Amino acid sequence: IIFAAAGKEKLMNNIMTKTMAIFMSALVATASLPTAFLPGSAFTVLAGEADVQPATDWYSEDAESYEISTAADLMGLAQLVNEGNDFSGKTIKMTGNIDLSGIDNWTPIGKYTYIASGHRSFNGTFDGNGYTIRNLRIYDETDYTNLANISLIDDNHALFSYIHNATIKNLAVEGNITLVHPADHSRRTNTGYTGGIIGYADNSTVENCSFSGTINGGYEVGGIIGRGMTTTIKNCHLKKGSTVTGSYYAGGIAGRISTDIVTPSYITDCNVDGIIQATKQYSGGIVGCTANPSSKDNRFTYIDGCRTLPGSEVRSTKTAGGIVAHSW
Repeated sequence: IIFAAAGKEKLMNNIMTKTMAIFMSALVATASLPTAFLPGSAFTVLAGEADVQPATDWYSEDAESYEISTAADLMGLAQLVNEGNDFSGKTIKMTGNIDLSGIDNWTPIGKYTYIASGHRSFNGTFDGNGYTIRNLRIYDETDYTNLANISLIDDNHALFSYIHNATIKNLAVEGNITLVHPADHSRRTNTGYTGGIIGYADNSTVENCSFSGTINGGYEVGGIIGRGMTTTIKNCHLKKGSTVTGSYYAGGIAGRISTDIVTPSYITDCNVDGIIQATKQYSGGIVGCTANPSSKDNRFTYIDGCRTLPGSEVRSTKTAGGIVAHSW
């Protein structure tokens, strides 16, 4: 609001008082709208958490590909997957940046529960199409240092909780993931895996993805993936200024990558430009731990063309590595 420079003080005060009254009335009148602009001004009224509801009108059971462009659409995807639709053989493509600032605490896509029968995975292809998901926020105040609370876990902490036979590609994510009281002992592994994009990736491919922000998790924490099993990660990046913290197995790209007795895992052409720290043990610039159950037929995790960039820091009270902290 711009006022003329001339005029008496009393007149100015009256104008300001009346103008503020009108402005506040307009705010109250429009506060219930999901997203609105005040007429004639540059103020945006952002949607609150209660205002953003899952949208699934983009979904048709017979289609093989879908386009999404809003926070409500992405919430709808989470709802569909968490209800049991795994999207096998189907593709989700973003057609624009998605802002999650109206969602106070994100519900991940998929479920990786304490009881295996409750697992729900995304099995399709998610193509970010070069766009960014901004303002991801996950906040968990559960005290996982208390062994009695282990059974309370009902998810991983990431944009995608659990993917299986899936591809996630061409996606940038910005946000903050915080476990206030993460697990502080390696035996307490059932506290979910924490990743900037994926909690647990099984037999999947993640390519051309990046994360920017802060992650504070417990056991197996990564900038892109918390835990990967027989998974390929290529051309993925932890952006400058980001921080990844875990108790055990913290990595700039992945907390832990494993293979089975048949299929190897691959991490190629990935860069890390941030701070990686394990408060207990095993902090790696690229990956905290690689686990290989068999040395036969080259069933290993292969890491090639990856860099922890100058200016990055890899910290641990015990056992840290510029690329890998621990391998067995």
